[in-house]
Amino acid sequence: MSIVAYMFVGTNIDPAEFVQAVRALEGVTAAHALFGPLDAIVMVEAPDKTALEAVVGNVHRTPGLKSGDTSLARSV
Repeated sequence: MSIVAYMFVGTNIDPAEFVQAVRALEGVTAAHALFGPLDAIVMVEAPDKTALEAVVGNVHRTPGLKSGDTSLARSV
């Protein structure tokens, strides 16, 4: 079973530009610009913790990221 996480992101560029950039990253399964206090949400998925850390790191290195908070999804 893979690990899924949601990243709640603040940007210092147009959120649409940031979303387009992260959609190209391996492990990003969805990304959307938002209205509200945060600028974007990014859904990431990886087979294990090590791979998830790499995907999250790649999102954090994307130009325009100002802040981010990552939450793991749980199966219920």
